[in-house]
Amino acid sequence: MKLRRPTIGFWCVVAVSIVYWTCAGLRAAYRPFWYDELVTWHIARLPNVAAMWAANLSGADNNMLLSHLFVRFSQALFGPGYLATRLPALLGFWIMLLALYIFLRRRLPVPFALIGMVFPMLTFAWPYAFEARAYGIVLSCAGIALVAWQNAVDGRARRISLVALATALAVALACHPFAVLLAVPFGLGEVVRSIERRRIDWPVWLSFAAAAPLTLLYPMVVAPTVTIDLHGLQPGYSDLPGFYDAALKTAITPLLGAGAAAYLLLRLFPHHHADEEVKNTFPSQEAAALLGFAVAPALLICVMMASTNMVLFARYGLICVIGLAGFVALMLFRMARGSRRAGWVMFAIVAAWLTMARSREAKSGALDPHAQFEERVPVLARALADGRPVVTDDPLLLAESDFYESDAAVQRLYYVKFDIPRRYPWRDWCDRLVESCQRVIPLRAHAEQWQTFSRRYEQFLLYSGGTRQWIYDALLEGGWQVTLVSHQGQDSLYEVRAPAGRGLQGALR
Repeated sequence: MKLRRPTIGFWCVVAVSIVYWTCAGLRAAYRPFWYDELVTWHIARLPNVAAMWAANLSGADNNMLLSHLFVRFSQALFGPGYLATRLPALLGFWIMLLALYIFLRRRLPVPFALIGMVFPMLTFAWPYAFEARAYGIVLSCAGIALVAWQNAVDGRARRISLVALATALAVALACHPFAVLLAVPFGLGEVVRSIERRRIDWPVWLSFAAAAPLTLLYPMVVAPTVTIDLHGLQPGYSDLPGFYDAALKTAITPLLGAGAAAYLLLRLFPHHHADEEVKNTFPSQEAAALLGFAVAPALLICVMMASTNMVLFARYGLICVIGLAGFVALMLFRMARGSRRAGWVMFAIVAAWLTMARSREAKSGALDPHAQFEERVPVLARALADGRPVVTDDPLLLAESDFYESDAAVQRLYYVKFDIPRRYPWRDWCDRLVESCQRVIPLRAHAEQWQTFSRRYEQFLLYSGGTRQWIYDALLEGGWQVTLVSHQGQDSLYEVRAPAGRGLQGALR
């Protein structure tokens, strides 16, 4: 059997993969862990699977168990380091890129499929390629499911494709509850297809349904968090354009540059185009599925507007980059009037910008993670070196400092819980987060009630990131003397002294 020679598209995919693994791999190896990743790290290192599942049910994490099992397996092979902990996410994001290329290449010429492939690396999805969470894995499952669905619809290895479709969706649902958003693109795409065919493709719908029972586990996992008071933190209508602005703002510059270059090329060489290829685009069901990927986060935001127990984080809508990648590739294809030459120019510009930006970022971040953490919070570092107790209003920083700081320093770090009647956005969430954190992470830092802390210390330092005011306000209301000591960026450090009459502590019950 004669082997086919590798095509230029193949070598471009290899080149993109080398850029990806080099830049994302360096970021994965040196970027400091943040709170969510530390939760992943600790859960993956629990004694057994039963303990890991118990940690999930305790409210310590809203990721499903399978994502932690992937990390546990990676750490078993390569150790508990940064790169090994983030390897499942790295691999998952790369698989999503490959799946995007395969999906788009069947409908568009090579250069435009390549642009669609690299597009997610230009967007807000990029940092989640090297974050030890479920998002990279979910994206890989979405990409695999999209290609498997395309295969099943086109009749390519249909039985295997249907099994792959069900498996990919099941893995996604077993990794993160927000993987339920995948029901939007695949449901919409198959509904459009059923309407066009005037009959239902039951094997495809059964593949969808085969993964659905995993959602029965969700109530147990999210039950500890549904009682958290997030009043005042619900997204609003302004978050709809805000979400897509955040998703696309880092991609606009290279895409505009590519579009401008193609326009000039077509103006200078008007005969270098192939209008007949412009008609060869996505079938209606695939266009509907891509639209579903793109708008799924908007539907999520609308649901969250009506809830006081949900808060929007952009990462929950990462699957939108798959739909946006398809539409960007199609838009540039039409802009180039089917010209492959213009497509290669576009791809070269986008790839060059991507390589320079991501390699510069990776090089600048290839530093000792502990030093990077200290550089990120210099005000806190100076406070911990002072010798007095330090109170922080940030539960994320509490866990991160606990991981990176020395025993002597972290023993002076406290998170204090105030029983105050006034409602502050984030207060209940922060208190509950610390409680959940203590169930999973063996904290050396302290978390205790204000009454206990204030009886022991008459003066201390208060470190604030500037986004949560309840501790500062409560201290002033209780008569404590609060003096600004240091301020840098959003970080502030205050010296706090007890009021002249200790009876005023009663105001801070």
